[in-house]
Parts: sequence; C-alpha cells; structure tokens
Amino acid sequence: MKFILFLTSIVCVTQAMQIQAQDGESQKRIPVFFSCNCPDEVGKLYATALRDLLAKSPRYFESASPDLTGGTIDGPPKLSIVVTSMDPIGDGKFMAHSEVALLGASTYLYSTVAWCPKTKVDNCAASTLAALDEQAHQLLEARAKDKSAK
Repeated sequence: MKFILFLTSIVCVTQAMQIQAQDGESQKRIPVFFSCNCPDEVGKLYATALRDLLAKSPRYFESASPDLTGGTIDGPPKLSIVVTSMDPIGDGKFMAHSEVALLGASTYLYSTVAWCPKTKVDNCAASTLAALDEQAHQLLEARAKDKSAK
C-alpha cells in the first residue's frame, strides 16, 4: 500500500512539473491574434493551416483576443494578423487574400495582397508566419536597443 502511494505521489509531482514547464514556455512565446474573414474554401484551408502552425510554433501561440496595447516594453509584443480572402474565379481552386499585421490591434507593421492555390495553402500559411516572424524579430531587436540606450 505504501508503495502504491509512493508511485502515485511520483506521478503527481511529475505531472505538476510538466504543467509548470509548459506554462513557462507559453510565457516566453509571443501571442498572435488571428482573424480571418475567409468564406471561400481555399481561405478556410489557409486559416486552418495558419492556426495549426501557430499551435505547433515554439515562438508563437494563438491569442483568443487582440491586445490593443501591443504589450509592454519588458514583455513580448502582442501581434495581430487580419486576413480577408475570396475566390476570384469561383471554382474553389484559388484564393486571393489580403493580410495586415499589427502590433496590438492598431499599429501597422505590414500588409500584403497575394493569391494562393488550393494545393499550396500550407506554403502560403508558412509564408504569412515567416513574414510575421521577421516583424517580431525586428521589434525585439529595436526593444533591446532601446533598453541598452537607457
């Protein structure tokens, strides 16, 4: 009986340590609010692919709501991606989309208009995340320079 209690306590402690490690990792990751007005078939696939990339990313996670402030100087930036897509031909094989990246919900970082074939939605989503990653890297570098200048 004591042995079973001992094993149970080891399992509980191990699970608690894993949860704390996950919480620590999520605090280091940058929150990204993703909004997609994507009623077309390819746009929906793109939105799913981007959400999957955010879920798997070691640097980012999908935030449930935008942060209007953009974060604090000491914390991670709070980023938003807003995408609108449409099927320009109506055959379900392509999408045209506009994406805007923001710091918080109002400070413009970049925008782009592109098209994406149904067979390449994973690549298009990866391209969006790569562009956002470049912006986040530049923001973090600028913050580090600001801190060192003070």
